[in-house]
Amino acid sequence: MTYSYLMVFGKTTPAELREVTGQSKATMFRNLARLSDAGILKKEEVKSVEDKRYSLHYYISKNLMDITKRIYSKKLSQYAGSVGKANLMKEWASSIEALPYLLNQQTSRLILLMAQKTPTSESERCSVVSKFLVFRLQDIESVGELHKNLKAIIDDIDSKHVQKKRNWKQPLQRPVAITISVVSLNPDGLPTDSGTVVEVTEC
Repeated sequence: MTYSYLMVFGKTTPAELREVTGQSKATMFRNLARLSDAGILKKEEVKSVEDKRYSLHYYISKNLMDITKRIYSKKLSQYAGSVGKANLMKEWASSIEALPYLLNQQTSRLILLMAQKTPTSESERCSVVSKFLVFRLQDIESVGELHKNLKAIIDDIDSKHVQKKRNWKQPLQRPVAITISVVSLNPDGLPTDSGTVVEVTEC
């Protein structure tokens, strides 16, 4: 929840994070320390305009999804197997698979909280939150073609709507959370993009 909040609202104090997550002070600072030690978060002191006092703010320095894409690879999986750590890689692959859903669930909750805030102007009187959910289970002749089509959709989103380099200190104004998952048996034309395949089992 801490990471998701920082994704949506940008630079934030530990006090604000505790209020949203409901975590104790000790738990919150322990989580912030772990994320900071991993290089995922950075912190800085910010001077208040009202009382001139300094307060500590945390913000994201590295995108967690980008990190997971780079870390997991077939080559690394083969090396883990050669040194008797195959189970560790399977646990890591499972975590990667669960991460997008967890982030989507938490950011959806935060977007709903944003819509419930008191409007500051007449034009913001009504906030509407939409959610689009789809599930299909089908026999598909060309799974490779499906992957290509989905990749084209994501590339279109990235090129037209996503900032090339986000300032993680600033909050999102119109957040949108998107998660796509495709699990297939012996698909043709497996995609080679980094991060698109969590785990491939070979006979």
